[in-house]
Amino acid sequence: MMIVSFVIPHKHFYQVAKLQSVGLMEHCLTINGYYFRHRLRTKHIYLPVSTLITSVRNERVKLVRALTDNQYRKTSKKIVCEGLRLVSDALKRGLKPHFILYSDDVFKSTSFHQYFSKQLFSTSIAWKTTSEVISSISDTVTCQGIVAVFEQPSDGLSHHSDLVLICDKIQDPGNLGSLLRSAAAVGVDGVIVSPESTDPYSVKVLRGGMGAQFAIPIVTCEDWKRFLQVAKDLGDISFFLADSKAEQSHYDLCLVESLAVIVSSEAHGPSCYVRQLNPVEFKIPMQNSMESLNVAVAGSVFLYEVLRQRKANQQK
Repeated sequence: MMIVSFVIPHKHFYQVAKLQSVGLMEHCLTINGYYFRHRLRTKHIYLPVSTLITSVRNERVKLVRALTDNQYRKTSKKIVCEGLRLVSDALKRGLKPHFILYSDDVFKSTSFHQYFSKQLFSTSIAWKTTSEVISSISDTVTCQGIVAVFEQPSDGLSHHSDLVLICDKIQDPGNLGSLLRSAAAVGVDGVIVSPESTDPYSVKVLRGGMGAQFAIPIVTCEDWKRFLQVAKDLGDISFFLADSKAEQSHYDLCLVESLAVIVSSEAHGPSCYVRQLNPVEFKIPMQNSMESLNVAVAGSVFLYEVLRQRKANQQK
């Protein structure tokens, strides 16, 4: 048994590693055609950390593409983040990265170095690709030059949650993303996403949430039985349901105690399952004969009314 240390260069960065067998060292020495067996006795051996990814058939590129499938993404518990800000937020929140793909163009940009330290891109998780490869897996019209795969954040809500948002059959990615963003901004303790809703960890919802998914616990329920169980496990909490047909306004409610607010699909209205929670129904007053608000707007209005009342109550 022998321990050999070597340094792997990547641009101006170096990664030091140790191998604990001659066999492993000899295997590594054949990578990319470099052969250094005659240098086994030297203190350091220099090897390239990786080659530029130029093929759309690369395994990492194929994994990013596979994660656009909802079922595969849920099964694998991995998510795809695209863009400097979203990838940076995920790292700051402590999400575990599997790998990061980035183009040379974005690496040279000023904004890149405002979000990331150079040390991160000296590690084995960061892989440079061509602009063509990164564009092939981009979900945006204008490619942002960086895509990363992370472990999905673990779910779970506290049984003593003080403010919870319940999303009932919200199928539009933009609406769900906006709701999560408002929920994080207000400081909710968690979010419950019902069956028949869009996936809160899809690329579009992640983009709409602007990193909200990394800031608050989210429980995604695959069936209505689990949904009702998660809701009931919240304990001694009042449920409120936004419904444009309700008699009382949200201004008429006392919202300083522990509560969960339910917002539902505009197209289908509240599901029969959320009504099993015996929620207090309310409406948001509107002028000019308007009949309804966008679900993301309605949810945000209510959450900020909760925040307003609680701050006013604290000042008494």
